[in-house]
Amino acid sequence: MRISRAIDRRGGDPPLQPGRREMNLFSSLFRRSEKRRTYADLLQFDDRMLRDIGVSRSDLKQMMFGSRTAHGRGHRTHE
Repeated sequence: MRISRAIDRRGGDPPLQPGRREMNLFSSLFRRSEKRRTYADLLQFDDRMLRDIGVSRSDLKQMMFGSRTAHGRGHRTHE
């Protein structure tokens, strides 16, 4: 009954606090949005720029739609 007394005294609903499930959902949606934005930005780079940072277009697709890492490879060297 403490909650109902708090509501009566303030004249409104108790403040809503998001639960763990809601926070996980929000966090997941934010990460997906960031991932899509980064992917779109990297697609704007030409092949030379991508090679300079150590990735290829196929790596980008793999990271976006496949596994979390780029084919399990380590750092590449410029050839």
